[in-house]
Amino acid sequence: MSFVAIPGLIGPCSGPSSAASSSGILNWRFIFFANLPVGIAGLILVYLHLPDYREENPKPLDVVGLILFGSGVALLSYVLEIFGDHSLTLGEMLGLLALSLALLLGYGCTRGRRPSRCCS
Repeated sequence: MSFVAIPGLIGPCSGPSSAASSSGILNWRFIFFANLPVGIAGLILVYLHLPDYREENPKPLDVVGLILFGSGVALLSYVLEIFGDHSLTLGEMLGLLALSLALLLGYGCTRGRRPSRCCS
């Protein structure tokens, strides 16, 4: 885990100081071009050092689960966001919340194409 996480944390830690020093020496537009060699070096290092974990026979995409879970989480996020604005009535918010929970429950019952305990 740290083999992947530590290089991803180096950028946010070293980026501001290197951008400030390079924009002091060169034009400020240079900081946008600094990403190109860093990105290319990162791609080369990933190709050389990260193992290939691809499966021989990958499972097909669960389209029904993707639609149920994605729409359920998006609707739940919307309801939680709009809750503080008071732009919807209480009945509308409760209806959207119930629909969101029904979508998430439907995902729980159909995930992996195997019925779980809630659907038996």
